[in-house]
Amino acid sequence: MAAPETALDKLLHAWAAWTYGGIGGIGSGGSMLAQLIDKKGEIFFGGSTGSSGPSDGIEQQIEAAVMQMAAKDLQQADALRLEYCAGWWWVCERWSIKDYDPSTASQLDRARALGMSWRTYKRRLAAARQMIAERLEAHYEKH
Repeated sequence: MAAPETALDKLLHAWAAWTYGGIGGIGSGGSMLAQLIDKKGEIFFGGSTGSSGPSDGIEQQIEAAVMQMAAKDLQQADALRLEYCAGWWWVCERWSIKDYDPSTASQLDRARALGMSWRTYKRRLAAARQMIAERLEAHYEKH
């Protein structure tokens, strides 16, 4: 039986959905970096793509934290991305992962895709979740 979803899980799932750029926007990413990658270096402002929400949303805060995490430990950040299906296509491209299906992948499959043991994957995932929780807590204590 799966553990109940925590408040952090709900936030991370919202972040994952945001990386898709909204419903029907699979692969279009929500961040500027994602758009830049998807559009091969060209971004046009003022188009009819609509608003993606407030620029200081929690999803952007999580993405910024994950990008900082990636600068220190790319596998840790990518474990988080694969676990929550948040920009998993970037991870697959970065690590040359073929035939990855996020809808059927288990934690063991995700660990193997990243070239690590299941225990290492779980440790890195726990560390990533802890770092995100601490960052969000610190941000909201200030405000």
